[in-house]
Amino acid sequence: MARRYKHSLEEIRTMILSSAETIVVEEGYAALNARKLAMDVGYTAGSIYMVYDSMTDLVLHINAKTLDEITAHLEDSQLKKKKVSAKALVRSYFKYAHKNLNRWRMLFEYRLPEGTHLPEWYQQHVDKNFSKIEALFSKALPERHDINNELAIRALWGGLHGIYTLSVSNAPGAVKVSDIEASMVLLVENFVSGWLANSKKTDQKHVGFITLKE
Repeated sequence: MARRYKHSLEEIRTMILSSAETIVVEEGYAALNARKLAMDVGYTAGSIYMVYDSMTDLVLHINAKTLDEITAHLEDSQLKKKKVSAKALVRSYFKYAHKNLNRWRMLFEYRLPEGTHLPEWYQQHVDKNFSKIEALFSKALPERHDINNELAIRALWGGLHGIYTLSVSNAPGAVKVSDIEASMVLLVENFVSGWLANSKKTDQKHVGFITLKE
């Protein structure tokens, strides 16, 4: 006789996701496992696989929510401002990461099991969110036609992310946790200064070209 459940499959799916998020936030993603999760929601471990393909699938759904939160947090930080500020975006990102460290770490540190590939739905989710983040940073920088803006912003993002990752991981040579924000702001200030300087040079060359041509 089939076992009867007190909740619908959709309710069980929501319960499992919520419980998994709580475990990650309170104990870190290393503490997340099927047995602990099943005990927490009051169902068998097999119930997890009725609503999620695997524990990896569950982790990716949590990470997708984290990505949504980061994007929304950055967008909200600029809503009432007349002009988007790169430094303000960085401070906002740092604030989110610092407040939600365990979720942030799982998003960037979790590694797929060997032989597993990112599902298409998740990659599309990543692309959609990062496009929004790129758009925010693009608004904070003068437009340039001599450089791949997307590549430049991803390079800046990688630098900022590197500062934070090395610091919270206590890696050799990393800045102190208390200096993370100042280091990130310093990187952005120098990036923007270089961007502006090269933008002016490009404009001057362009004007000079037009003058010569005329």
